[in-house]
Amino acid sequence: MQQQHLEAPLPQLDGNLLAEVAHILARCLAKAPSDRFAQLDLLLAELNQLYETHTGEALPELTGNEFTAVDYSNRGATYANLGQPERALADFDRAIELDPTIAQPYFNRGSSYAALGQHKQAIADHGRAIELDPTLAPAYMNRGMSYVDLGLRERAFADYERAIELDPRFAPAYTHRGFCYMVWGQYERALADFGQAIEFDPSLEKAFEGRGYSYQALGQHKRAIADYHKVLELDPTRMVQKLIFG
Repeated sequence: MQQQHLEAPLPQLDGNLLAEVAHILARCLAKAPSDRFAQLDLLLAELNQLYETHTGEALPELTGNEFTAVDYSNRGATYANLGQPERALADFDRAIELDPTIAQPYFNRGSSYAALGQHKQAIADHGRAIELDPTLAPAYMNRGMSYVDLGLRERAFADYERAIELDPRFAPAYTHRGFCYMVWGQYERALADFGQAIEFDPSLEKAFEGRGYSYQALGQHKRAIADYHKVLELDPTRMVQKLIFG
């Protein structure tokens, strides 16, 4: 499929295409699951229709043996984003079967295992991804998250440290390392990590939440309240949780 894409001539497109593509992308990236395409087939159907409308041609049919390992890995990632983990895992399995030397399918499969609560399998896959690509910072971070869920926080901390070494601007890794410091009562270090995460990515509500808790633990209540307000601003659904659960 990748080769077919590279060899295909560029179609002549009219000016309305960008707006239509932007609409499809907005649905793919929507935060609310109800606003996204419910199934991959629906997305593909809309893309096919868009292509035919603007080119006057139908997309050629693809057979399974034309898919590469990368194609299966990418499709699996799409299934995972659509909340279809079983289909995602099947595609990651196929990608690894076709080419067991690529790190990304192992990383993707590990992330899906983690989402299903299968953390031992997740750790194994992230470990394999790291063996194949020792520079893959997200694999260290995700493995660390699974270690935390298994109660192995020291191992998690080491993985967060490595992720930050590899990518000093990797905001989520600072957030998770900050939670380690927070749990261990090292609030000043936690504040530093949460602050760094927020500097790199001001949309990380978890960083504001952790910083707010750390401020609260240090008796800096006004700063804590400000951060909690920011959490609610970034995710208004948390207000509903607050009203229900207190």
